Parts: sequence; C-alpha cells; structure tokens
Amino acid sequence: MFCHYAQSLNLNCAKALSDKLYGKRKEAALEIERMVRELVNNNDSAQIQRLITVLLNEFTSAQNPNAKKGGLLGLAAMAIALAKDVHVYLIEFVDAILLCCIDTDSQVRYYACESLYNVAKVARQHTLPFFNRIFDSLYKLISDPDQGIRNGTEVLDRLMMDIVSESRAFDMVAFLPLLRECIYAENQFCRQFIVSWISLLNNIPNINMLIYLPDILDGLFLILADNRAEIRRNCERLLGELLLSAKNHPEDVNFAAMVNILISHSQVADYLLQYTATMWMIEFVNLSGRTMLLYLSGVLTSVLPCVAYEDEARKSIREVACILNDRLKDLITSDDDLTPTAAEQKRSNRSQGTRPLLTNLLFTMPNDMQVKLIPQTEEEKDVKQTMDVDTDVTIELILSPVVEVLNMFMSHECKETRTAVLKWVQQFNIRTPNKLSVHLEELFPVLLRSLKDPYEEVVMLDLDVLSAITSSETLSKSETATSERPQQQILDDVLLVRRSQYYFNKLMVNVLQLFSTDTQLTEDRCSFIIRHLCTSLHSTDVYTAFSKILKDHPDSMFCCKMAKTLNTILLTSTELFQLRNELRLLPNKESCDLFLNLYNSWCHNAAATLSLCLLTQNYKHATDIISAVAELEVTVDFLTEMDKLVQLIESPIFTFLRLQLLDVGQNQYLVKTLYGILMILPQSNTFTALRNRLRCIPDPNHLPEPNKPQQSVRGTRTVSAGRKHLHSTVEFPELLEKFKKVQNTQWQSRHAAKSNVVL
Repeated sequence: MFCHYAQSLNLNCAKALSDKLYGKRKEAALEIERMVRELVNNNDSAQIQRLITVLLNEFTSAQNPNAKKGGLLGLAAMAIALAKDVHVYLIEFVDAILLCCIDTDSQVRYYACESLYNVAKVARQHTLPFFNRIFDSLYKLISDPDQGIRNGTEVLDRLMMDIVSESRAFDMVAFLPLLRECIYAENQFCRQFIVSWISLLNNIPNINMLIYLPDILDGLFLILADNRAEIRRNCERLLGELLLSAKNHPEDVNFAAMVNILISHSQVADYLLQYTATMWMIEFVNLSGRTMLLYLSGVLTSVLPCVAYEDEARKSIREVACILNDRLKDLITSDDDLTPTAAEQKRSNRSQGTRPLLTNLLFTMPNDMQVKLIPQTEEEKDVKQTMDVDTDVTIELILSPVVEVLNMFMSHECKETRTAVLKWVQQFNIRTPNKLSVHLEELFPVLLRSLKDPYEEVVMLDLDVLSAITSSETLSKSETATSERPQQQILDDVLLVRRSQYYFNKLMVNVLQLFSTDTQLTEDRCSFIIRHLCTSLHSTDVYTAFSKILKDHPDSMFCCKMAKTLNTILLTSTELFQLRNELRLLPNKESCDLFLNLYNSWCHNAAATLSLCLLTQNYKHATDIISAVAELEVTVDFLTEMDKLVQLIESPIFTFLRLQLLDVGQNQYLVKTLYGILMILPQSNTFTALRNRLRCIPDPNHLPEPNKPQQSVRGTRTVSAGRKHLHSTVEFPELLEKFKKVQNTQWQSRHAAKSNVVL
C-alpha cells in the first residue's frame, strides 16, 4: 500500500505515521512539518495538495485507528508548517478532523480534538466560516464519557472563545438556530458549555444579545432548574447580566415575545425559577409599561397563586408576587374605560413626555433569597404614567380573558388569592366601571357565592366589591363635575346608573335567597352581612329593598325570621343610628314611606311590628297590636322576643321612650302599651324589671277610658311634616287588618310545619 505515497511521502515516514507507538507517529509528524515548510518555501502548492490528499485518503479515512491518529497528527503538523497559508486548505482539514471527532474509538476522538486545536490556533479568524460545525462537534465532545476528551475539548473551547472574542465579523444570525437547538440539552456538561458561550457573546461589544434573547430565554430558564448548584449559579448570574442589559437598553428588548415564557416558568414548582421569572416580569412592567396589559390574564394566572404562599421557603416569592400584582394594578387607568377613539384623542391632547430609563428594581439573588428592591419615588411614578399614556397609544385593555381568570381563582383554596382577586375586581370597578359592567352577568354569581367564604375578611371585601358595583357612586367625581364631557360618555354614565340599580336589586334578592336556602350562613353571617351592606350602601335603600322583597315572599316562616333579624339589627347596630333616628322622628314624607315599607314586612313578626311602632312613636297603633296579639296564638318564641323587647326598652336605644313616661297625659297610649306587654309576659326577671319601670311613672292611674278620644299627644311639641303626612294619609285600621291577616298566615304555616314533622 505504501506505493501510493511514493511521490508525496517517503516509505519510512508513512510506516512511522501508522505505528502503534506514539513516539514514532510524533517523529513522522515532525518530518511532515519539515517537508511542508520546504514545499512552502518552494511555493510547491501541487505537492502540498498531493500530501493532503494522501493524509486524508490513506490515513484519516483508514480503518486502522493508529493510521487515523497518525493522519490527524500529520494534518496538525501541516497546518503549523503552512502558517498563514493554512486557510487555502482549511476546508479539507476541517472536514477530515470533524469526521474523526465522531469516531467510535475514544483515542481517535481525542487526537481529532487535539488536531483541531492546532489547526484553529494557526487559522484563527479563518475558522469562523466553519464555526457552526466546530461548535456542534464541541457540543458533542464536551459530554463525552472519556474525561481526557472532555479536558481536551475544554482547551479547544477556550481557544474558539478567544477567536470569537477577537472577531468583528461573527455571524450571530447564522449561529442562532444551532444555539436555539443546543440550549435544550439536559446533560450537565452541555449546559455549562451553553451558559459559558452565551455569557461570552453577551460580553462582546458588537453583539447585542438582547435582540436574540426571546430565542434563548426559555432554554436558559430550563437550565436554571438544573439540580446542580454550579450550573444554577452560573445560569443565575447570566440571567442577571441579561436583565441588567435589558434595563440599560430597553429599546432593544422585545418584551412581548418573552412575557409568555416568563409566565410559563413562574408557575413551576422550582422556587428559584418562580422567583427569577417573577422578578423579570416586575422589570418588564417597569420597562415596557402598558404593553404588559396585553398579557394581563396570563400574568395573573401565575401571580395570584403565589400571593398565598405561607411557608418560609417561598416567602420571597410571595413578596415579589405581591409587588408585581401591585405594579400591574398601577397600569390600569380611567382612560382604559374609554373607547379606543376617545382614549386616543385624550392622549393626543396631553404633552409629550420622554421615556426615562427606569431602574427601580435591583436584580440580585443572594443565597438567602432576600428581596432587594429600590422603591419607586413619586416623581418616577408620575413620569412613568406620562410615558405610558404618551407612547403606548395602541394598548387597549381587554377584560374578557382577565375576568375569566378572576372567576377561576375566586374558588382558589387560599384566602390570600381570593382576596387578591376581589381587589382586582374592585380596581376594575373604580377605573373601568363601563368595561366591567359588560362582564357582570358572569362575575356577579361568583361574587355572590363568595359570601359563603369561611373567612370573615374575605366576606367583608366581597361585600365592599358588591356594594361598589351596585352603587351609582362608582362614577368618577372628577369626570362628572365637568361640563366638557363628551355626549357619549354622559350617556354611558346614565346607563351605568341604571345598571347599578339593576344589580342593587339583584344583590338584595340574591342575598335573601342565600339566607333562605343556607341555614348555617343565616345563623353565622346574616347580621354581619346586613350590617356591612348598610355601611357600604345607604341603609335606607337596603332596608327598603329587603322589605319590598319580603312583602311578597312565599315563605312566611322565613319572612318571620328575617323580620326578627332585621328588626334586631335596626335597634341595636351602631351603623344604623341615622336610620333609627329618621324613623323615630319621621321628619318627612320619605321617612313615612319607609315606615310603611318596613311595616308591610315586619308584620310577619308580632314582636318586630310592636317594636317598630314604639320606635316610630305610633303608640296608639301599638296598643292595637297588643290587643290583636290576645286573639293570636302566643308561642314560646313570641314570649322570648317580647322578653328581648323589654330588655331593649331598658337600653339606651329607647331612652326617648322612657323619658316620655314622665308626661303621662300626652303619652297615655305608650303607658297602656307597656302595661299590655307586662300583662302578656309571664312573671320573670323581665316582668319584674318592666313592672319596676312602670312604678316610676309619676301618676300611673292616668290611663285613657275606653272609646274616649285621645288628648293631644303632641302637646306643645312640634309635629313634623312627615308625621302630619302619616296621620293624614295612613289608615291605621287597615294596617291592623294587614297585621292580623299576616299573623294568621304565620299561624297556618307553623301548624303545617308541625303536621309535616308528625307525619
């Protein structure tokens, strides 16, 4: 076979190049180097080419591993001898060496790595056209099971890094597809290899890695999840450098292309991934502003569960999630409630602002995972709002996907998440009431179900949200005060008021329906819910609505219970002081109408009706109620309620009534009513207390004779217009008949219930 070498390689050199001993192969390689130097000096390129052909065909392509190793040594020796002229033959060198890099013999792979190092060391920048192929071989060799090969690959890798660093013509666009493919490696050595190369490229001044960040960010986060500390640490450092570059050059960042990547990785179980992805999203909000509204539903999907983390290990994640949640809320403005055309017009009328560089968040991830944030100053917030309004003119808030996410998380197992959802609904109702109203039909039932939440603070917030939605006061005060508002906006506000009234009525109906179907809720939360509604809304409206609904409610037993509950709240709750005072004085026609509305539902409960008459100082009618009670079935429940009424009479609520006992001449029916209550009560501590009170009356014998017209019960007191209207328009005998009729219905319902129990 050696006859083939006659014209290009002497026989002894050829034999030595295939010898099994490294020393002989090394001597042959040195001989080839001397030979090539002479050929270069003689400018004999034809002979050089023949020698290359022999090495490629007879050695590197041979079946004998020793011949392959000798051929690789020979190619390296030729490259050294060719020096600056190596680029002429570089393609043949690279093709042959890379083919040996995947040889099944580990020693051949090692020699190939060494040979490529020597060739690249001479060729340097001329290797860049072959960079992708060389990188691919390095990527495979770096995970070779042979430690020697991995060590050799690391040396070659450092050389290629130096070559790329020195170059000003590195083709990053051509390299990106290969990098994007390799970044998903799971081998630890490959991951270290990829991280080190991206770090290098990020530090080369003429390569802007921010442009290519969307293509590699997902892979980097997967590497960050590696269970080896060194890989995580290096990848974490790299991500920090990339984020810092993004903060310094936000104009080069395609935020929209990376948001979904961050959303995906912020939902994984790995705490470092969650923390890092959430931190990135915070910076994205700071840097891109309202662009993040396009991805609000996705971000909320990842953030809302995180705000509920309670364990110490994930405390930092909870903190940054809360920060992100608040920053997202700040993006919502009243302009989002306008139509796109109106919003664009409003923005165009504002002064143009410059987009500042925001560096509000310091991305540092110490080992203890402590959050280090630089809070925004008020000036930065103002500038940022101006920036968002002026530059992001095309961003429109679409609530449909957001509402879908909020509905989903309202049933989340953690109360912190449910609370966060309610606060988002509250924010939308404040900033974008018109847009939110479109989704109330799907949102309202979910809010109503939240009244059953086991945590009182959630129920309280839910009631606040429901009250805000059902109140026409959600209109912006700053907007309603100006006369320059567009006609369309005025019409929108009118519709909003009508919708608010519709949902107010719906709220009242559904609350009573909840009470009628959920006994446990009624026992535990009825008083709390009603009191809070009266605080958030107008108590007069709440009581009027409840009374009108109960008036026609088919379940008389439920009406009796609710009348008792509403009456107790009315007489004892500090939140209803104003309403009690209005009923006590009846100052106008509206207050009289309120009394009649309450009476129509209160008459389901005799004790409640009597207490309402005492509160409104309708004492003559109170005596009629007492007389009517004698014709009804006196139950234990009724006596218990009368006992409580006497206790209320002794409370500060009825101080005015007790003082009126000093003037028996003008309050004879009051005295008769109290004596009537005394006669109904069995002898007990309450009986004794009321009897003692009546003994304190100056002249207890002044009681009106039967059928004798009552003297002026007003005396010298001023009679309000409302009370005059009441006595001139209301037929109290009809009210008494109404009371008797309803009480008869109550009696029938009680006996029907008892019969069902017996059966």
